Amino acid sequence: MLMVSIIFYLLLALVLISALFVISLKNPIHSVLFLILTFVNAAGVMIMLEAEYVAMITLIVYVGAVVTLFLFVVMMININLAEMQSNMPKTLPFAVLFVIIFLGGVCFALTQSKINLPAAFVENYGKEALFQNAVDQLGKTLYTKHILEFQIAGVILFLAMVGSITLVHRSSGKFVRKQDVYKQVRRSKADSIELVDVKSRSGVKVW
Repeated sequence: MLMVSIIFYLLLALVLISALFVISLKNPIHSVLFLILTFVNAAGVMIMLEAEYVAMITLIVYVGAVVTLFLFVVMMININLAEMQSNMPKTLPFAVLFVIIFLGGVCFALTQSKINLPAAFVENYGKEALFQNAVDQLGKTLYTKHILEFQIAGVILFLAMVGSITLVHRSSGKFVRKQDVYKQVRRSKADSIELVDVKSRSGVKVW
């Protein structure tokens, strides 16, 4: 039990430390990398709380998709750090307001949820279940009670994917190369293959 407590609080400490690095580092690439570390440690905490499904979703969705997208976006755009720092005093009150609203929403969700909150304390590790068969309950809820919202979310994600592809392959780009399916289908063998008669022992001239 002592070892479990040490690992649990160590993961919590790593979550807090890595999260502080995310918002304090000046290099955005380093911030994204510490964000990945934050999610990995948070997934470890979820595993300790016997919420394996939440841990798996955190790693697959956030680390495997969202944070990777953030990393590519940050690497492609040119961020002006001086301009960001000059605008920080203007945006700080709004940031504090949104943090307060977010924490209020989290507290309200926890009070209204069916999660067994006493099980979230490490002293009760193994004695009480944090969720009652979370995977089974989540599957039944998504595909029965909230099937319409689930399908709408899938359609919105599909439209976002189509929209991003359309923006990338816009015709105004000078160096964008498009695929002409009609031209590929109607091409003949003579247009696609060229047979060259190379004499024996002639070799290939490299220089």
